[in-house]
Amino acid sequence: FPSHDRSFLFRWKSGKIQIEKASLDTKLLKLSASGSIKVMEPFAYSNLDVKVCLQGTETLNQERPDLAGFIALLPLEEGKSCFPLKGTPNQPKVDLPNLTGFGF
Repeated sequence: FPSHDRSFLFRWKSGKIQIEKASLDTKLLKLSASGSIKVMEPFAYSNLDVKVCLQGTETLNQERPDLAGFIALLPLEEGKSCFPLKGTPNQPKVDLPNLTGFGF
């Protein structure tokens, strides 16, 4: 596998995992996340409150225009396409208002 730049910073505070910084840069995509996970027993039922942001690269635009088009439909925040990730690890929920007509 090609090398990827990645950076993660988590903190434990009052029964929550605080995601201070999580980023992964690949040839096709830059992904970042922040927020928190309220830890429950079992972990699969923990509560997610995470913001995930995606930014496609020029390589993604060239090699996977379908995915680049999908990412472009997400709401923009500071030049990145972002969406909230709620629910639980067992049943994650994503609210994508721009994509409601597409079955999301």
